Amino acid sequence: MNRFRGNGFCRWTMFVLIFVIISAQAATTGKIAGRVIDRETGSPLSGANVMIEGTLYGASADLSGDFYIINIPPGLYSVSTTMMGYSTIQMQDVKVSVNSTVTLNFEMAQEVIEGEVVTVTASAISFKKDQTSSVRNISSNQIEVLPIENMQDIVEMQAGVVEGHFRGGRLDEVTYLIDGLPVDDTFGNKNDNSRSRVMTVESDVIEDLEVITGTFNAEYGRAMSGIVNAVTKDGSGGFHGRASANLGNYYPTTNDIFIGLSAGEVTRNQDYKVQIEGPVWGNTVSYFINARYQRNRNHINGLRRYLPTDYSNYTADDPNQWIDTYNGDGEYVPMNDTENLSFFGKLSYRPIPTFRTFLMYSRNDDDWGWYSHAWKYNPDGKARGTKISDMVSLQINHSL
Repeated sequence: MNRFRGNGFCRWTMFVLIFVIISAQAATTGKIAGRVIDRETGSPLSGANVMIEGTLYGASADLSGDFYIINIPPGLYSVSTTMMGYSTIQMQDVKVSVNSTVTLNFEMAQEVIEGEVVTVTASAISFKKDQTSSVRNISSNQIEVLPIENMQDIVEMQAGVVEGHFRGGRLDEVTYLIDGLPVDDTFGNKNDNSRSRVMTVESDVIEDLEVITGTFNAEYGRAMSGIVNAVTKDGSGGFHGRASANLGNYYPTTNDIFIGLSAGEVTRNQDYKVQIEGPVWGNTVSYFINARYQRNRNHINGLRRYLPTDYSNYTADDPNQWIDTYNGDGEYVPMNDTENLSFFGKLSYRPIPTFRTFLMYSRNDDDWGWYSHAWKYNPDGKARGTKISDMVSLQINHSL
């Protein structure tokens, strides 16, 4: 819904309510597949048990020694295989990414008496056999060490992406998804990357980010240039929390260009973050909450010499008949400022390992202004933009 008011103020409010039963449009989980064979003979070991440690995910090898485990949330796991008469093999640091398959091959050695577990590192031997497109997966562990401020910064770091354009495509040719649900802004500004989607989440919320820059399949119907699929975090079994505050300012060498900047104004740019997570009822019900508030007045000011209600007329030939009213207070007014509030809350319920449901609520409240030299001395007369988005999602996933 778009509404324009008389003072040039543009307000945009959008509410999205989505219920997804059984599965979302795009994948939010990964898969482990592979084969179990005898190390000496190369024969398949039918009936070998493959388990993801610490979970109830697992499978048994078939007559050909092949196995697969589906519906695995993104993350790092240890996978072990056991069989009577063979030594146990454990693969550590198996990275499962959204919408992809990790291939693991186990070569088991015969052993009459039970001995030590053979431990190997999966990263040296696992690979994706099903990847036919240009895909980049960024995990939460990688995001924590990256020098980024938001999700778009992560996307911009990928090869083939420049200012939101995927391999030269247009901004509206990229599909953004949160937990598999499309959040593209159909009616938004196609020339502004930050407003080409209805909803966005903070980087601290992302468990796994999938960026596809080309040759994707028909699973993504509307996309033409690229796909960005963000899978959000669930609450953990223990209570965790963190908070941070950042303040910033500018120190110009001259005030002739950037007027109104004061070296002592340390709160000119503000950024506050808070995040908490923990259990509600054991490991069955958990919550995850993240909030961020940003108030950036940036470096360009206008001078309030005139008010929007003032009137001037210089059309007369006689200067004595000119009309010039200026009732401004002469204060400096930021003209390229932004104010952003984002909130993310998620309540997860997992009564049994094969059944998972969560209720998610996210809100973006943005207000921004942009500089125009024509309004330098009447900064209050320049139009501003406001965008408010609310998203509620209920997803149910059950593996039979």
